[in-house]
Amino acid sequence: MRKTIFPLLLAVFVGITLPLPRTVSASSPRLPLTQLTYTGPTVLAQGQPIALSAVLKANGTRPLSGRAVVLSVGSQSCTATTNVSGTAMCVIPSVSAALGKTTVTASFAGDTLSSSAKDTKPAVIFTFLSSGSFVLGDRTVASALPTTLLTWWGAQWQKLNSLSGGSVPAAFKGFATTLSTTSPSCGATWTSSPGKSARPPASAPSYMAVIVASTVTKSRNTISGNSASIVIVKTNPGYANNPGGAGIGTMVALWCHSPHVPSISGSGPPRKEDVREA
Repeated sequence: MRKTIFPLLLAVFVGITLPLPRTVSASSPRLPLTQLTYTGPTVLAQGQPIALSAVLKANGTRPLSGRAVVLSVGSQSCTATTNVSGTAMCVIPSVSAALGKTTVTASFAGDTLSSSAKDTKPAVIFTFLSSGSFVLGDRTVASALPTTLLTWWGAQWQKLNSLSGGSVPAAFKGFATTLSTTSPSCGATWTSSPGKSARPPASAPSYMAVIVASTVTKSRNTISGNSASIVIVKTNPGYANNPGGAGIGTMVALWCHSPHVPSISGSGPPRKEDVREA
């Protein structure tokens, strides 16, 4: 019996090249967009412990738990693992950054399931005086702009500071000698002595906490006042610890405000989470 060779099959062997099947590679799935937000404080006291925190989410909505987040201020850092709500928190035992403007940062390196993320916010490092505190009037602070020069010590303190609680005794020059708490705190009280007998420090830090008072009264040789809030002041050169060496500066941040003292409407002080450019 004769075999028939069909032309189509023959063509395969005589030089017609058929296309090879395409190789399909499985590409890596796209990682969800990871969002990291620093949620800790931005006004930090030098030499004191500080708790830093951040929140990590996928696509801005789903908390990511069990991820390591590095939180830092200046050159100091600590590492925390996010909880079920995506929050990471750790404590730096003592802030060592120099006084002035700095940044706080939260960083996530990413992993096989999540992309990396980072958030940086401006911050300010300040200090408390070793004892006592300078004082500003609450009405004066409320109307202050970022560039407004405030007088926290000097012979003209009474004329340059306005208080919602009424007039100020002329003998008060701006320094609270004795505080009712170890460090200035909102809602606390203080006492002082008239004029230079208040014994202010020989020098003033470049960034320091200053009490904001709504009332200052005098009974015999004792001057008393309250602490409606505490602000951070960037000090100008020229201060001397006598009433003739006025202490002036600009307000850069809010540390706290007493819930028991009504706020005064105005342009300042800034919110605690805000750090003014100054």
